[in-house]
Amino acid sequence: MPEVMFEHSEQERRQHCIDQCISKLTTENRELILEYYREEGRAKIDLRKQLADGLRIPLNALRIRAHRIRTYLESCIAKCLAQMA
Repeated sequence: MPEVMFEHSEQERRQHCIDQCISKLTTENRELILEYYREEGRAKIDLRKQLADGLRIPLNALRIRAHRIRTYLESCIAKCLAQMA
């Protein structure tokens, strides 16, 4: 049973860091990244085209923007988890 408790607390720490890092994003970036990963399959492709159109940017620029946000989040989460260790 202790392994399950450790695993659960590890998940809680990770979720805390994810929530904390997402809250540090600007409202625009937070909404963009959450929308960017919201759908799957064909709906994902259509949604991303709509997002790009709404921002009046090419689809590739949207991908780059999402990649930069994701890179920031990954770094922020890794730092947060290291501080909690």
